[in-house]
Amino acid sequence: LTDADDTEPDTDLEKLRQTFLATPWASLDPIAVEVDIETPLAGVMTRSRIDAVFPDPRPESAPGQVVVVDWKTGREPTDPAAVRAREVQLAVYRLAWSRWTGTPLDDVDAAFCYLGDGVTRRPARLLDVDELEALLRG
Repeated sequence: LTDADDTEPDTDLEKLRQTFLATPWASLDPIAVEVDIETPLAGVMTRSRIDAVFPDPRPESAPGQVVVVDWKTGREPTDPAAVRAREVQLAVYRLAWSRWTGTPLDDVDAAFCYLGDGVTRRPARLLDVDELEALLRG
């Protein structure tokens, strides 16, 4: 549960632990934790370190649907550019998990769990393969 870019020097690890324990993720059994995956995008090898993957806990989820969760020790960003950049990160993680496991991309969702705020955010829409590749090609 670390994220060097988001952690302030005086972060209280026990407080982060307690915040995590108050999230819905704490009571679920992950499918995977801290998985390193490489996948090509637009001729570039991307590397992802996926913090955790869970069966999707939403009641409307079908069997086999999963959610990739990326822990952030800081607060949720408010700057639109920072939000977009983070959503690109999640889209790459989602694609990497889909390719690595053979899970259809439509069955893989992704979320950030911001421990600084104690909230989970799932983007309304994540970029697909073509959009990610177009972004990389500039």
